Amino acid sequence: MKRWITAALAAFASTAALADYTDEPPLFACDAAASRVAIWFEGQDKPFDVAAGLAAGTLAVPSSRSSKELTPGGTAYRLPGPTRMQRCGRLTLRLRSEFLNANPEGELGVFEFPSVEILDGKRLLLARTGLAICDEPPSRWDAFGRCPQDFATALEATAATASSPARVRLARTRNTSGLDIRRETEDRRVP
Repeated sequence: MKRWITAALAAFASTAALADYTDEPPLFACDAAASRVAIWFEGQDKPFDVAAGLAAGTLAVPSSRSSKELTPGGTAYRLPGPTRMQRCGRLTLRLRSEFLNANPEGELGVFEFPSVEILDGKRLLLARTGLAICDEPPSRWDAFGRCPQDFATALEATAATASSPARVRLARTRNTSGLDIRRETEDRRVP
């Protein structure tokens, strides 16, 4: 009985934490003159200094598509959706919707989350990164990438200038046991 309660609490905590990041689209602030962008989720602490005076808007991420093939329960399987490009000065964001299970009725099949790649001109600053809390130890999240390296809950990117290299700052949150949420940040300079 005790194991069942622990498992139920772990599943609820994981789902509740994840829902904060997947139910609503992320927020987006762009300083085009400085080629600087920030992405975060409503209701979460902004871990980075978003420049005063920048208006935050919703980041539109295209949804996945439905296949013609149906699951045993009669729901359409999911297919990857289109990639949307968003410009901010010299930075280009490639946005798309990701999912962990093409069967929406399967394990974690209901969750869709955005992913982003960031380029400075043609140079890749940030490889495809999921915008979500991921679960450890390895789980269905491995279908997308390694937890927490391939996920972020907030990010900021700035293009290179004559006096400084490009910079990407990531905030990561991972669920290590269902009840233990860990937060960390990474600051990278891209030569």
